[in-house]
Amino acid sequence: MPMNAIKEKLKSHFKDTHLIVSAPGRINIIGEHIDYNDGFVLPAAIDKAIYLGFTKKEANPTSIQSIDFGETIEIDGSKQTSGWAAYFEAIHQLMKEKEMWHQSVSCKIISNLPVGAGISSSAALCCGYLYGLNELNEWGMTRLEIAKFAQQVEHAIGVNCGLMDQYAVMFGMKDKAILLDCKNETHQYVDLKLRKHALYLINSNIKHELIGTPYNDRRRTCEKIIRAIQDRYENIPSWQNVKHHMVDEVKEQLTANEHQQGIYVVEEFQRVKYCAAKLIELNVTAIGKALYETHEGLSKQFQVSCDETDLLVALAKQNNVLGARMMGGGFGGCTINLLEKETAQNKIEVITAFYKQKTGLEANVIPVNIGKGVDHITYDNL
Repeated sequence: MPMNAIKEKLKSHFKDTHLIVSAPGRINIIGEHIDYNDGFVLPAAIDKAIYLGFTKKEANPTSIQSIDFGETIEIDGSKQTSGWAAYFEAIHQLMKEKEMWHQSVSCKIISNLPVGAGISSSAALCCGYLYGLNELNEWGMTRLEIAKFAQQVEHAIGVNCGLMDQYAVMFGMKDKAILLDCKNETHQYVDLKLRKHALYLINSNIKHELIGTPYNDRRRTCEKIIRAIQDRYENIPSWQNVKHHMVDEVKEQLTANEHQQGIYVVEEFQRVKYCAAKLIELNVTAIGKALYETHEGLSKQFQVSCDETDLLVALAKQNNVLGARMMGGGFGGCTINLLEKETAQNKIEVITAFYKQKTGLEANVIPVNIGKGVDHITYDNL
């Protein structure tokens, strides 16, 4: 949905709200499946977001309305919900466990963030809602505390994710990538102004759903490998200290697939640091090569891709796209593509046309502008 249309929708529905919050999606340039392995990752917030309008209520229950889905739920502690509503039930259950007092609210939600595309719509939803409640109830939570609370929500839902998505949603800055150290939960910003080049997402339109996929299995495998390495090497506190030969030395304790998954983690650590350095140099050729290498690792070693995203990356390579890879947890969603602006439209048209011919699916394109993290906005500025 174009931004002008979003603004008109917001003006129509959010006129009498007490607080409006914008919670962006995120991309990840490189560093997939290593945030939960204490890795370095390179995400950025984008300019597409979920917007939440909060109105204080004097009495229970809290109600949440999705304008886009035409659905409203009430949080009264008695309902078992699924889909988007389950995140709010999980948030309120965790607040109850933490004994966090909160005023009841009516919350309306409008979004131009695609669901299931691998750009962290669930992290945006949770972070945006918690940020709004934090403002209204004056809890005094920091951005990091909100991000970690939102991560706990994902765990409660059943996705044992790392902190990257929530961190990027909370700490995003316009025209900046975030070089995040997931072990120490610290970051530095790296300029993300590609000049003659730009990033484009191509949505495979294979639904990206991590619950019920091998996502959690991959995390368990990584935990198994690091435990085996730590049994052999007492001075290895985390994956950040693991070398290629160490994974090889515990190979007999692993299946062939598990061994390859461990090798991928080590190699992806190296690619993130390399790519961050090349981003500072604006060496787009080197960045593109790293993207292709990561996809090969995700597809063949870590085994979290699918035929459709593999096809999109293969078509990108055939059409001389500088770099492409699947993005997100895997099993569908988007590919991220590094293209020269001047030739981007023609190349994307060729790729999406062939993709439709082969799969029967429309692959819609999402241009990426790098935006800021979660923030409150005023009605007058819409």
